[in-house]
Amino acid sequence: MKLHRQAHVVYKTQYHLVWVTRYRRKILVPGIAEYLKKVLRTVREFHPDWFLEEIGVERDHVHLH
Repeated sequence: MKLHRQAHVVYKTQYHLVWVTRYRRKILVPGIAEYLKKVLRTVREFHPDWFLEEIGVERDHVHLH
């Protein structure tokens, strides 16, 4: 993770996103979860400055940190 430096500050910006299925339906079964993780990791090809530290998939939501 890159530290940003300016005249009198040093900072690092992090986001924690929670992506929820519609109506919290429990549709993210293991096969779909693995496919979703694979697709989310390919984001780095299009945005090399983004870093996904952790991807957590539950039955009804996804955590991106």
